[in-house]
Amino acid sequence: MNKNQKSEQEIFEELSKLTSSAGYIYAIPFLFLETWMIEYDSKSKSTSYYKKGKMEDRLNRAEITILIGLMIKSSIDFTIPTFEKLQEYIEQSKNLLLELHIVIFNSVKNNINYSFKNYMLENTQLMREVIIYSPDSAYDFQYLEFFYNKYRNDSHWLLKNYHFDIDDLKEIANEVLEQVYKIYPMLIENEPFFLNSFIFDVNQLSSKLNKPKEKIISILNLFTTEQNSNQQFNNISDFNIVRVKPFIKKDENTYILLQHYDFFESLYESPFYWFLQDKNYKNIAAKHRGYFAENFVCETLIKVFGQDNVYKNIEIYDSKTRIGEIDVLVVFGNRAIVVQIKSKRLTAESKKGNADTIDDDFKKAIQDAYNQGYDCACYIQNKKYQIKNSQETFNFNHIEFKEIYIFCVVSDHYPALTMQAYNFIQYTETNIIKAPFIMDIFLLDVLSEMLDNPLYFLSYINKRTKYFKEFIAQSEFTILSYYLKHDLYIDKGNLAPLSEEWVKDLNVSIISRRKNMEEFKTPDGILTRFKDTIIGNFIESIKYNKNKCSIELGLFLLTLSEDTIQQINKSIQEFSVSFKKDNKLHDFSMLFDNATGLAVHIGNDIYSQAHLTLLTHCSHRKYLQQADNWFGLYFNPIKEKIEFVVMSDEKWVYSEEKGERIVDKLKDKNIKIGRNEQCPCGSGKKYKKCCINK
Repeated sequence: MNKNQKSEQEIFEELSKLTSSAGYIYAIPFLFLETWMIEYDSKSKSTSYYKKGKMEDRLNRAEITILIGLMIKSSIDFTIPTFEKLQEYIEQSKNLLLELHIVIFNSVKNNINYSFKNYMLENTQLMREVIIYSPDSAYDFQYLEFFYNKYRNDSHWLLKNYHFDIDDLKEIANEVLEQVYKIYPMLIENEPFFLNSFIFDVNQLSSKLNKPKEKIISILNLFTTEQNSNQQFNNISDFNIVRVKPFIKKDENTYILLQHYDFFESLYESPFYWFLQDKNYKNIAAKHRGYFAENFVCETLIKVFGQDNVYKNIEIYDSKTRIGEIDVLVVFGNRAIVVQIKSKRLTAESKKGNADTIDDDFKKAIQDAYNQGYDCACYIQNKKYQIKNSQETFNFNHIEFKEIYIFCVVSDHYPALTMQAYNFIQYTETNIIKAPFIMDIFLLDVLSEMLDNPLYFLSYINKRTKYFKEFIAQSEFTILSYYLKHDLYIDKGNLAPLSEEWVKDLNVSIISRRKNMEEFKTPDGILTRFKDTIIGNFIESIKYNKNKCSIELGLFLLTLSEDTIQQINKSIQEFSVSFKKDNKLHDFSMLFDNATGLAVHIGNDIYSQAHLTLLTHCSHRKYLQQADNWFGLYFNPIKEKIEFVVMSDEKWVYSEEKGERIVDKLKDKNIKIGRNEQCPCGSGKKYKKCCINK
């Protein structure tokens, strides 16, 4: 370390001294708003964060919580500072926190190697840095929305032991959120001091919610820290009580909440620890938590794939012996998603960078789930095993699975999950079983929100797992946001580090959806570029269509470039004009780099005739081009829709009969074949030694 460089502990103590200054509390609201405020330019459809600076240059939520945690270690002096002093507090806070981050990062930056698990586990400083500065894994409103379902089966216990129920908690939480949203206009009005917006008066809450004052206080006290507390918080890795008790008590009727996110996160996580204190109830509470996670994942995937394609609590039997369990299984066409869910958290020791506990936590939360999922992915491909749940037995023997994905889902916030998964997971890929997709329920919720069409959902997870080691980001939200704007393409083996700046467009979309702001719901990109086009409408229709050929073609189309899709749209439109002039069948074909072709017919024949003609054409072109996959698409220009799709995906093999027909057709069209050219029949011989005299 540089002789003049301050140590981590020295900076921490300077921050402690700064936060105990007279009137320092007035600086927190400004830092909070600078972190959370997003501006969106509807004309350019671009995002920027309040005031100046890129996202990675701004304080994150954890850093603000550090400031609050240090401030409450002593009595808060509510003397209103001058505006100049306030600015000084703000700048000093940001500078010291930046110094602290640099000191922590400098201890590891010269040796970072994200390819070696052992290095990550042995370098505790690196793990501390990744965990401390990891982005939040959930949106604040997700905690608020999910906590109710998570604990609604425990409402009777709350009423018996704390004299309030889950609805009381929800009403207070909604009131907090409503008050938070009222803060932003004050910023626009350049209000210099608005601490009052972060203050909650018990009498006012009691009156507005029509609840006894005593009940309001009993609820708030469960999430409240007294001043002159938090004395154990002497290091950035120490437990900070503000994370679970974010309200600060000013007096008997006045509570201050400087960062609502901590309250919502605690609302989602803390009640479970209340239940654990009751030895007669803790096992029941654990079952409720498991039910919540399984039901949530199941219902979320049903929103994408439909009720008939999602199965819960699957058991796999070899004769009478149960050999595997799947929490949730999706079967859509010849694709499957095997979901294993865990209710595991990163322990306090792991957050300090303890290599042993980090490895153990990851094994229990992720690795064990993956191993179980991989075994089950193998079992469902084997026709000798029985697959069933408590209601029925399922027969998937008719399905030759083309792709199987393994989802490992955790139900709680797991800091730096994306980076830990990247470095620690041990997995096996086959031609069918893809690399794992490791996530929490908050990401799954956002995926289902943004990619509610099964084709887009499957296309994304295909690319995400294909480039599992190529795209590097602190959060899966960042990678998803990048995909929505630019798709995911990169040469295998190359690396694409993505900064947190990319996540802004996703943030705007998700918040807009929650607030019903139509204009900003979908970022310009992969979800909008084909909207209201022939191909776009076809892809959208797959949401209601389980036809194997349509699913395969839709997924293939989503691998093509925007220019190629636009060319297909344009060609169909041009030939539709020709059909309306001469009432004759028109067609065109395209061959792609990956030995896949597409034949498109534009006409208005009866189905049986049109289907046979298209199928024959595809068979001919597939053989001629020696392609393994060939799709056929029939567009009716009168109805202005794609009526059906055909597909041939058997591997190309030489056929003397088909080859001779190819040569005959070329001769009929007077197409000259050179004597020394390879014979068009596909035999691999020269024409003069093959079909020239046939």
